[in-house]
Amino acid sequence: MSPFDVKQLPDWNTGFESRLTTELGMSYKEYVGPLEKSTKDMCQYRLLRLPNNMVVVCISDPNSKTAAAALTVDVGSHADPNDVLGLAHLVEHMLLMGSAKYPGDGAFNDFISNHSGSSNAFTSASKTCYYFDIDNEALDGALDRMSSFFIKPLLSAEAIGREVNAVDSEYQSKLTSEGRRLSELQACLSNPSHPYSRFSVGNNETLNSSNPEELSKRVVEFYSSYYSADIMKLAIIGNYSLDELTEMAVNRFSAVKSKGITKPLFSGHPLTRNELGKVTRFETLSDINEICMTFPLPDTRAYTRSKPIGYIKWLLNHEGPGSLTQYLYSQGLATYAIASIESYEGYGFFEIAVSVTPKGMDQYEQVVLAIIAYLRMLLESGPQERIYNDIASSFRLKFNYYEQPNPTNYVIGISYDATNGYIPPEYIISNGSIMEGYDSSLISAAMDLLNSTNYSLFIGAKSHKDVELSDVEKYYDVRYCVAELPKNLTTDLGRDSTMSNYFHLPKPNDFFPEDFSVPKSTGPRPKLDKSVPTLLKYNDGLELWYRQDDKFYLPKGVISVEITSPIINVSPRNRVIFDLLCGCWSYMLTEELYSSTCAGLSYSISGCSTGLDINVVGFSQKLPLLIERVISNMRRLDIKESVFNDCLKKLQENFSSGRLASVLDQASSWGNQLLMYSNWHSTMLEKSLNEVTYEMLNSFAQTLFDQVRIKMLVTGNFTEQQAMDTASKVQKIINAQILSSCQMPSVRLAELDPGYYVLPKTSLNKENTQSAVIANIQLGCTNDTREWMTSIVVLEILNTSFFDQLRTKEQLGYIVNSNMNSYANGNIQLILAVQSEYNPIYLSLRITEFLRTYRQSLIDLDEENLANIIKSESMSLQEQLKTITGEASRMWSAIDGGEYDFELISKQVECLETIGKQDIIKLWDTFVNPDTAPQYMRTDVHIWSTNTHQPSFEELEKHPASILALQRLVKHGTNHDINLEELDAFVKTASADGGQDNAFERLMTLYPASQEVVQDQSTDDDDDDDDGDVNDNDSSSDSNSNNSNRANPKIQKIKTGLQMALASAVNASNYYAFKYGKLEFCTGYFLTHFHSDHYGGLTKKFSGNIYCTRITANCIIKKLGVNPDCVYALPMNTRCLVQDIYVTFIDANHCPGSAIILFEVPHSGNLVRIVHTGDFRASDSHISQILHVFETDVQQPITPYLIASCNNKHRQWKRVVPMIDYLYLDTTYLQPAHTFPTQESIIHTVAEFCRNVNDDPAYLTDFLQRIGGGFKKSTHESNQNIRSGGNALTKSSLITRWFRPKPSSQNLLGSFKRQRVLFVVGSYSIGKERLFIEIARQLNTKIYVSRDKRLMLECIGSPSLLALLANNMSEAQVHVVSMSMINMRGMSEYLQAVQKEAAFFSSIVAFSPTGWSHGGAYYSGRKQQPLVWPEKSACVDVGPKLDDHDIERMVSHIASSARIQVGVSSNSAFCIDSLKPRGSSNKVTIFPVSYSEHSSFTELAKFICSLRIGTVVPTVFASDEKNKLAKSWLQHWEDLNIEFGRLVRNSTNPRMSPDRHSVPCFEQLV
Repeated sequence: MSPFDVKQLPDWNTGFESRLTTELGMSYKEYVGPLEKSTKDMCQYRLLRLPNNMVVVCISDPNSKTAAAALTVDVGSHADPNDVLGLAHLVEHMLLMGSAKYPGDGAFNDFISNHSGSSNAFTSASKTCYYFDIDNEALDGALDRMSSFFIKPLLSAEAIGREVNAVDSEYQSKLTSEGRRLSELQACLSNPSHPYSRFSVGNNETLNSSNPEELSKRVVEFYSSYYSADIMKLAIIGNYSLDELTEMAVNRFSAVKSKGITKPLFSGHPLTRNELGKVTRFETLSDINEICMTFPLPDTRAYTRSKPIGYIKWLLNHEGPGSLTQYLYSQGLATYAIASIESYEGYGFFEIAVSVTPKGMDQYEQVVLAIIAYLRMLLESGPQERIYNDIASSFRLKFNYYEQPNPTNYVIGISYDATNGYIPPEYIISNGSIMEGYDSSLISAAMDLLNSTNYSLFIGAKSHKDVELSDVEKYYDVRYCVAELPKNLTTDLGRDSTMSNYFHLPKPNDFFPEDFSVPKSTGPRPKLDKSVPTLLKYNDGLELWYRQDDKFYLPKGVISVEITSPIINVSPRNRVIFDLLCGCWSYMLTEELYSSTCAGLSYSISGCSTGLDINVVGFSQKLPLLIERVISNMRRLDIKESVFNDCLKKLQENFSSGRLASVLDQASSWGNQLLMYSNWHSTMLEKSLNEVTYEMLNSFAQTLFDQVRIKMLVTGNFTEQQAMDTASKVQKIINAQILSSCQMPSVRLAELDPGYYVLPKTSLNKENTQSAVIANIQLGCTNDTREWMTSIVVLEILNTSFFDQLRTKEQLGYIVNSNMNSYANGNIQLILAVQSEYNPIYLSLRITEFLRTYRQSLIDLDEENLANIIKSESMSLQEQLKTITGEASRMWSAIDGGEYDFELISKQVECLETIGKQDIIKLWDTFVNPDTAPQYMRTDVHIWSTNTHQPSFEELEKHPASILALQRLVKHGTNHDINLEELDAFVKTASADGGQDNAFERLMTLYPASQEVVQDQSTDDDDDDDDGDVNDNDSSSDSNSNNSNRANPKIQKIKTGLQMALASAVNASNYYAFKYGKLEFCTGYFLTHFHSDHYGGLTKKFSGNIYCTRITANCIIKKLGVNPDCVYALPMNTRCLVQDIYVTFIDANHCPGSAIILFEVPHSGNLVRIVHTGDFRASDSHISQILHVFETDVQQPITPYLIASCNNKHRQWKRVVPMIDYLYLDTTYLQPAHTFPTQESIIHTVAEFCRNVNDDPAYLTDFLQRIGGGFKKSTHESNQNIRSGGNALTKSSLITRWFRPKPSSQNLLGSFKRQRVLFVVGSYSIGKERLFIEIARQLNTKIYVSRDKRLMLECIGSPSLLALLANNMSEAQVHVVSMSMINMRGMSEYLQAVQKEAAFFSSIVAFSPTGWSHGGAYYSGRKQQPLVWPEKSACVDVGPKLDDHDIERMVSHIASSARIQVGVSSNSAFCIDSLKPRGSSNKVTIFPVSYSEHSSFTELAKFICSLRIGTVVPTVFASDEKNKLAKSWLQHWEDLNIEFGRLVRNSTNPRMSPDRHSVPCFEQLV
């Protein structure tokens, strides 16, 4: 029996006494025995056991400004069922998504963030830990919310899909991690009957995301089975008393259910004889060479205090003379070696990892034999109590002179370690901090386990000579092969006397301090937030700062030295030689000074852009000696060529590993290189490294110290004289010439002009599948304390919202974060980062959209929440420094930065207390909001994965960002290659006339994904922006959240990308007034009609005053949930006084409820007249009504106005037209090609055609044959009998008239059984009503619409219209569907669905009414129409006396000038022969009809020429080439009007007014 098999569980029953809480009198048990802690630890502790057996550690720290808590559940991924790998990890995610008490899935994070906190969780093999930190005053509220997760979590099925995606993103983000790849390979090759062998992270495949309902059940089962209070350990820290902390813990967590000891137990070990004795060679992605030896261990958790195996680990990790590491260094075999212990319940591992050189890889057996030889030396030497005591002393020193760690890390450690059932209650605080109880038998037993017959070997390299890696690990695609270990590595055959003679045990350590005395306190401690050093010396050669510790009274100190040299960063080669030199120094100093690290001391050498930083920390007695030895060794040691070669290889490996760095790290690196001078990128350094020689290094080392400047800080348990002496010795050792102030190198930030810059780069890792974006937005300057503090507050407000929107709701990726940087020149940068599988352009656009819409959240920010955030930030700044190291760091920051403002914190705190919401909004509008910031300066770094096509410079120049993003989203989501030109034309075609409403379905028809995905995306009405992962606060998203979660996220991104592209194409930013939230300077909002490209951004949270028509008011209240108290419905054709402005609504002839708005604004005794057309279709009524309103005095009511009949006999030339100062004009169809028929002619023709088809069964066939548009084969009906054009229909497909009296006396019921044609009309949420109503009237039938469409029609409030609506499909021969369904596949599927209820419908004739179908442009015309520019043309010749005929010719010339130019017919008639089918089969025929609710080109021309206008502002295409085009045509018409006016003034016709421009009425122009 092994000594490790003898274990005894501690007594957790004795020593606990029953107690009642002070306030609520709730019962619990308290441990009354002593709790071991350091004498320097000022915290108070209390160990509790709640009635449900949960163990709680309460920590009272009066000096802590931050509270924290951690709860560890003693169950992890080992409990995953075999068929749902990753379930424990998913449960961790799901638990945080709301509880019954706090159901919002962001409620916990919002609360934490609003109180300047943070939270997270992690899942390991056997444990799951949840933790947070927060402002002290909010601790109880946070505990209440945290406990609710464990009392009654929601575990909502709606969140399953989203969280599975988050788990999968987490998995995807680590696919190139070398550590993760190795650990997964080791698990894969372990004992298959042990849970250690299973994949633990989880992904979409293992979690079976395609069946969310079943997965939701498994999540609930897992939680119910394992999450028991009996296996939970909680630790809480705060500045409350122990009684108060106890009250919180007992009150909040006693309700967690006790289910007994539920943690699963597993027998056996992951490494059995089947797995040991093997060598596995595997492929690394980076150019590194790694050897890993793993020895199986028993469960050693009972020996965390005596640490018998820790003794062996310490010796293996020793790097002094005679050590394993030094032998490997000296032989050029390795650059580092490290031993580690992994302890789990029931088993453990002892692992030795070695980073080997190419020589070490070629001679890997020598590396393994060296390890075996060292272990053999330890075994033969036997346990050494002297060495054990040295190790124990280092533990004891650290414990006795305790420095309190970060509160969050502290509670995590206590909570996590408390799950070890072998820890006695008295050691719950000190666990792991003490080493005592020397037991030679245990150490010997541990040594026996580490033998040459009891290990497995893993060898990793990018390539393996003469070895075929024939196997592939499933989840991380690691290529590998397994073989038996060579015999010389498992027996004594490989014993080498040279090695044996080299190895020996460490000698006594002369760095152990003997003097621990400190000055006595002379008075009360000063405030810990004030740390002002004294400048002892300042000249060109030395700047010495000093501060004696008067706070902590510990025998410790810090000495910081910066040696500035002007040659370090002048070139990439110099910089890389300097980095190489630092590596060589660290390499050689290890052997000399490693013993210091075992005596409570530490040293570090690091290079920066301007110099060398050296820090020594620890017990003050030996620190001067340590700093002297470090610098003297650096100054005088000769770098051996073997060391140079080894360090060169290690640096090359680091660069190789850098290419495998996460794309987010790569983005950060490129951003620094772009913004900072001179910051050399790793690719430049790597290239320069290949040119470096041994001679270069030695030459550089000699010249580095020729001319330097030294900056020092000595602080802690030192006297002033000791500081002066230490500085003097440092100067003497360096012995350099003085570097004057004017020669000092500096780091500068690039000064860019305001603008938006993008730096695109391809990932250095070709295997990486993720892309990344880091957006750097300049916020202001740290020199302006108010801007700096406001920026900090903004970041705290922003953090959770940014994460919640882009990661949780939009599911862009696992890594989403926001941060802030300040630079030496004082610039502040807001940093927004996303790593994702989606393309960087899309990520940047989503970041931009978040910034645009977040302003409203700032406006809505609760004053109490803001006060809490400011208070928390203030307390955080005043957080008392708890270590000498922390105090030194704060002082050094002020010294090194050159500000020397040691009182900065008090200034910042004072400023913070005066910051209000107005400051936050001002900063946001000044720097962050891309639509308002006058000095908007943003730099985005894009890292493109190698499997995502990066756009060329030409593509970036030619196409909008939204089109480039959408193209890649389509490729990513459907695997279809899509031509940019076609996509751009498609978006522009769909961007007007409401065509965007069905654009998604049309796009997915052209580039389909799987049938299931398309169906998941389909909705009856797509006018509203119902993408639940974009507009989370829109009421429409609530109703669709289930669909959004179930839908394929890649397809959802296509939908969002298309919405952005469409919004960009129609310049939606001009329309979306609501997306900015309620603007402080705006007291009223006018909404012309209910289309999503106008109400975008309007949600139920909007609190401004909205003025609109009655129908539009009904729509936004019922469909969007807008507060009725904020909505004012103004009557039509009535002048109303709104906030001192006269407003009149007239019908826009667009969709029900649409209005043209006439404004009359009193200004300086006059009226400024403004017309905003919204979306409209111009008619004579508009001209007449506008004139009538503006001709009526504002003090008089507008009388009912009857438009006079205007014809050739009764011309109205005498009217004097008032001036319209500003006309905001709908310029959707401002191109000559868009000269389409009138609505009336289309309505009449389509209705007549439908009646003909219904009356005559052969009519449709004859018609199609006559126009050459016979039936064409449909891929969606390939298995059906598709007829070609001209063939007669069979009897089974005869179409009969419905609801019209027949000549025969058969009754209606009999007629139902006959085959009929179903007429289908495409529509948006609102619009196209006139067309389908007239068809129904002609057919004498009712109309069937979807539920959503019915609700919309109810908003119109027309009883006669509602009376036409049928209750089911079979009652109506006219059906209205979403425009998105009007395609061959959509109609085929719709017919099948209808036939289940009404089998007598045998075929469909469908109509797609949109102006974009004019001339076949709807589909076949995806090629972009050429832009036509006006040409100067001569005016019509007229005589000296301008008569009516001359005037008519002039008007005709004005209206048709463009039409003549491009050869477009002026004939606006539409007849039956104008109908051209877009597709036809024996079941479905589809006709696009150019029925538009926007003005055609000629109608716009006539409308403008009929009014006297000061300034015309186009409202569509206002930001691209079409803006120039629109202005060009408007200017052309204005020039013609001027000429016309000249002719009027020169005419002798007495009917003309010589003073003012008179125009004909609209009818004359028609």
